Amino acid sequence: MAKKEIAVVGGGLAGLTASVLLARAGCSVTLFERSSVLGGRGATKDVGGFRFNLGPHSFYLEENVKSVLENIGVNYTGRTPDRSKQLMELKGKLGKLPNTVPFILHNEVLEEDAKKEILNLLSGVQQTDTAKWRGKSVAEWMEDCSISHPDTRLFVEGALRLLTYSSAADLFDAELFLSLLRTMPEVWYLDDGWGTLISGLEQAAREAGVRIALSSKVNRIHETAHGYSLLLSEGSPHPVSFVILAVPPAAVLNLLEETDFPELRNWATETIPIYASALNVALRHLPNPEQPFVLGFDTPYYYSAHSDAARLAPDEGAVVHLMKYVRPGETIHHAAVREELRTWMDSLQPGWRDLIVEEQFLPSMMVAGDIIQAKRGGLAGRFGPQVPGTPHLYVAGDWVGNEAQLANASIMSACRAASMILEGGEL
Repeated sequence: MAKKEIAVVGGGLAGLTASVLLARAGCSVTLFERSSVLGGRGATKDVGGFRFNLGPHSFYLEENVKSVLENIGVNYTGRTPDRSKQLMELKGKLGKLPNTVPFILHNEVLEEDAKKEILNLLSGVQQTDTAKWRGKSVAEWMEDCSISHPDTRLFVEGALRLLTYSSAADLFDAELFLSLLRTMPEVWYLDDGWGTLISGLEQAAREAGVRIALSSKVNRIHETAHGYSLLLSEGSPHPVSFVILAVPPAAVLNLLEETDFPELRNWATETIPIYASALNVALRHLPNPEQPFVLGFDTPYYYSAHSDAARLAPDEGAVVHLMKYVRPGETIHHAAVREELRTWMDSLQPGWRDLIVEEQFLPSMMVAGDIIQAKRGGLAGRFGPQVPGTPHLYVAGDWVGNEAQLANASIMSACRAASMILEGGEL
């Protein structure tokens, strides 16, 4: 069979993964990236030896994703943070983050009644058939559990934020959350930042023969008699047989005409992105190195010195991420939020302002293209990768597919899209 032209739009984790797999299988692949560099939200900035990710990226390294990266040949190293150093803040007081039974029992700020209720709750989760909570929200699950102590509710909401980046208990699907709460998956912080993944994928893509078109914005995609036509920003059409859109939902909508691909348009319109405000700080050293992590319980704040676990800074240096979780529809007052985070850092690491090497504020950072919505049936009800009713059009990203969330969803949906194209018998 003659080779078919495949266009991949978007040069982040999903787009690069799909491109490598297809090119290695013999397809003719062109990857279009609107930016001058690859990576999307997986890019890492080097500031004098300090590595800044776009906010506090955490990698829940699932075995299937690990296998994909290994097969592609992407090398990376990293570490899990020391749980014994992790703290929570409640009513201005710090205590051990209650992520193990001993840390719950000996927590310094939770009331005794709350400790008992949290332990009973976690014990019940181990026995729960999580599938029966598919399509119901975390808030509905909490109501069913008859939670009586306000600290217990704060524990659940804090766990939801930490495990999913979402602060919308009324929207997030309980099945996935309970599965995560049951296992408490360990997070990885990557040495040298997430850019190591992007660099590895880019090298593999170029070696496989992927044509990478940087600073190439795709304005529109149209269906034709023989496939699709991509209209580029410079006005030239690019005909292809297959397309993978590895971009966020809003970008997908911008690529479509009002009457094109109605099912994809409807789905993208109904997504609810997860946003956060992030403050990234490089310090000559951390004033209090014994306090590398704090999660706000009665405030939607997160603080972590990722350099305590991963190689992200020069000797003695520190890279700190602070974040405010943002509810869907919440108005973000940029200057006020930045000062909130800086003031919180004052309380956690007094003297930090005198040690600043670099500071970066991201007022409205997209964390994921869509919440795992209860009303859609959770992961099982998510869209794609194949677009119904339209041959040879696919989507990939952290908002796609029924296998995972966040970065894992990006990689796995890219794999599924590539597999569907290859299994169709047409290269």
